[in-house]
Amino acid sequence: MPIYLVDSINKKNNFMAEQEFFIPGLFTKLQELNVTSVSIPFDGSGDSGCIDLSEIKFYDQNNDELELESSLENDLIGCAESLGEHILDKHYGYDWYNNDGGYGTINIDISNKTWNIEGYQRITDVEEANEEGSLDAIIKSYTEK
Repeated sequence: MPIYLVDSINKKNNFMAEQEFFIPGLFTKLQELNVTSVSIPFDGSGDSGCIDLSEIKFYDQNNDELELESSLENDLIGCAESLGEHILDKHYGYDWYNNDGGYGTINIDISNKTWNIEGYQRITDVEEANEEGSLDAIIKSYTEK
């Protein structure tokens, strides 16, 4: 799904599903609200992953979290989720959702219209842990309880 981030009026694109957000003036709207950065956390493993909507945060120039009007915040969170999913799907070169997976945060700099990912991959390490002993010793220690 393409994400359009041009400075124009808000309108819904007719080929997008009803539940998907389409806010063409995202950066302009965020600048109007004095938002200078957005953090979008993600996490995955097994064979799935997601963006944690409850943890998407909007910050001002002092790096203080902004509290936005709830209806507007819901729209902006939906748009940030779509943008984050697009970045992860099309521009992030690490498999963060399969096997042990990974997690991190997509940081959006509104002023410079740039992004970066602080990402981490989970890696399971296996070490040999063999041992042996006498069954008589096991039986004795079990019956002495």
